[in-house]
Amino acid sequence: MWLAVASGALAAFVADLGRSGKQGLRLGPLVSRVLLIAVFTAGSIAFVYAAGLLTPGDVAARSGGADGGLAGDVSLWARFLSWWEITRTVTASPVTLVFGTGFGHEITYFRPDLFSVVSIPYVDGSFFQLLLNTGVAGALLLALLYARGIAGSFRLVLGTGSVYAMWLTASFTALTIAALSSSLITNYRFTCIWGFLFAVMETLRSPPAENS
Repeated sequence: MWLAVASGALAAFVADLGRSGKQGLRLGPLVSRVLLIAVFTAGSIAFVYAAGLLTPGDVAARSGGADGGLAGDVSLWARFLSWWEITRTVTASPVTLVFGTGFGHEITYFRPDLFSVVSIPYVDGSFFQLLLNTGVAGALLLALLYARGIAGSFRLVLGTGSVYAMWLTASFTALTIAALSSSLITNYRFTCIWGFLFAVMETLRSPPAENS
C-alpha cells in the first residue's frame, strides 16, 4: 500500500516536471511540487488510517516479528504460498496456462497467518487472480490495460499540461503497484470505479466540441 502511494506520488511529480510550458527548473515551483506530493501522501495515509484499513498496530505487527524483517511477515508468506499454488495449478497443462481454470476455481494451500490449510477461490494479487481464472491471456490483458492507462495519461500531461492528467498518471501507477500484492482492481465491488479513470482519460484526449 505504502509503495503504491509513493509510486503514484513519484509518477505525478515526474509528469509535472515534464508538463508543456515549463521552462527549466526553478526552486519555487520545485518546492511547491514537493509540498504538493507531501500533502498527497499524508492525505492518503490519513485516509487509510481513518478508514481502518491499516493501523499503527498493523504496521508494527507486519514489521517482521522478533527479527524485525520481512522474513517474519506471515501475511507476506501466505501470499507467496498462494502464488506458488496458482503457478503450480495453471502450469499443469498448456490449456490452463493460456486460458486459466475458470472463475470460482479453488486453490488449497497452507496459510501461516491462520495456521491452517484453506481452500478458497480468491487470492491477494490481481494479476495472480486473473492468472488463475483466465490464464496468461487474461493476466496479460489486464497488465496491458493499466500500462495503457499509465502511458496514455502521461502522454496527456506532456502534451496538454493538464493537472487532471497528472493525477490520472498517479492513480494508474498507484493502482498497478498495489495490484501486485492485493486484489484492489479485480476482487471488490468498488472495482468498477476504476473504469471512470479510463473514461476521464478518454474525455481529456477528445478535442473540445466546436460550437455550431
